[in-house]
Amino acid sequence: MLFDTDGPEPELVASFQQTAEVLQKQNAVFMLRAQSKHTRFKSCQYIAGEPSTDDSCKCGAPTDEGGIYCDQHHGLCIPKPAPEKQEALAEAA
Repeated sequence: MLFDTDGPEPELVASFQQTAEVLQKQNAVFMLRAQSKHTRFKSCQYIAGEPSTDDSCKCGAPTDEGGIYCDQHHGLCIPKPAPEKQEALAEAA
């Protein structure tokens, strides 16, 4: 018998609720990532300061076509490949 006649154990219910909350958050992150892969931005999306529901917290500088950050913030947010990877990429080109 999985549950008592009085109902499920409170610890089990709490565990299921925590798992459901984690899965909801992971799904939200996944959906945002999937959406951002297909979105073309014309202005820098770097959040400068306290995040807000409107775009007032974003940098707003122009981006290269298909980019998400301006040149300045791209350097901060996107790490450069390790030197050995850079060499391998150069050789492959």
